[in-house]
Amino acid sequence: MGLIIREPYVLIRRWRLFFAYVAFIYISLPFAPGIWERLIANFGNRVESSLFVIVVLAGTLIIFKFLSLRRQQTLVGILIICVVFSLFLVILRSLKLPAERIHLFEYVILPLFIYRSLKKEQKISTIYVKIFVIGFIAGFIDEVIQYMLPNRVFDVKDILLNGNGVLLGQGLLYCFKHLS
Repeated sequence: MGLIIREPYVLIRRWRLFFAYVAFIYISLPFAPGIWERLIANFGNRVESSLFVIVVLAGTLIIFKFLSLRRQQTLVGILIICVVFSLFLVILRSLKLPAERIHLFEYVILPLFIYRSLKKEQKISTIYVKIFVIGFIAGFIDEVIQYMLPNRVFDVKDILLNGNGVLLGQGLLYCFKHLS
């Protein structure tokens, strides 16, 4: 009897941060454009420049982390990190709407929460496929919610953008979990 009661609790406990983070993404949908507009009104273009600087600094710190590893892992890690951050910056620069930029950041972080929830029960060979599927479904639901909101729109391009964010996050996750 204790096993039956404890299993759902363990499952809920394992996934609670993922659901809390996704709920935050969904709840913030109506407010994200307004928050971005206020930031731009108060700080001007410094907001976008600051985000760019944060991404470059994060990439640099991660590269320094990999410099302390064995030679072969260092080269592979630095290569993957450079590719991921280059793609991230290219995608970030190509986005015109602030909400799209915010979503990219949100979905790059999402794989960390999914991995944390899955890592104890999944084989490493299938975990990344499951992370992508769960992240993609979360991004799709995000767009369905936006379809129902009066000041937001459903766009297939945004679903693909959310999926790209999940893939970028997986690249970073892979580097940290398997090359360090």
